[in-house]
Amino acid sequence: MSYIKKKVLMLSGILILIHFSVSAQDPATVKIMPFVKSNEFCNQCHIAEEVSSYKGRTTESCSIYCISCHKDVGAHHKVDVIMTEKIPQDMKFRSNRITCFTCHDLKKRRFDTTAWKSESLFESFFSQKSIYKTYYLTIKNNDGKLCKKCH
Repeated sequence: MSYIKKKVLMLSGILILIHFSVSAQDPATVKIMPFVKSNEFCNQCHIAEEVSSYKGRTTESCSIYCISCHKDVGAHHKVDVIMTEKIPQDMKFRSNRITCFTCHDLKKRRFDTTAWKSESLFESFFSQKSIYKTYYLTIKNNDGKLCKKCH
């Protein structure tokens, strides 16, 4: 095996290890949304017994908590709306309601080296980005793949 092939294999292995060793709680996410690490924020609305039932699931935040900062979310997509159509099996809903975590997973990394949303032709050719926001999407939304799960 050539020297270059060995280096490429070694680099690939290191990248795979890094990918799987990344914490489920990205430090950049914890910094801007501390509730992903702590249930203490849930105590503002929920009783202690209810909060303890969500232990370990803090990334399944209530939409009210998300909307407290993301006030313009209604212009983007409605939340807490009951799904009347068939619910996709691989998506999360709370009592058949669309919530923020239906499309967003705060366990995802905040940034990636590839685009997570569709880009214009101009952006794809002329953008000099080396890092892209993931928007914490559950899956990449290139070509509207995520949106098409329900629409």
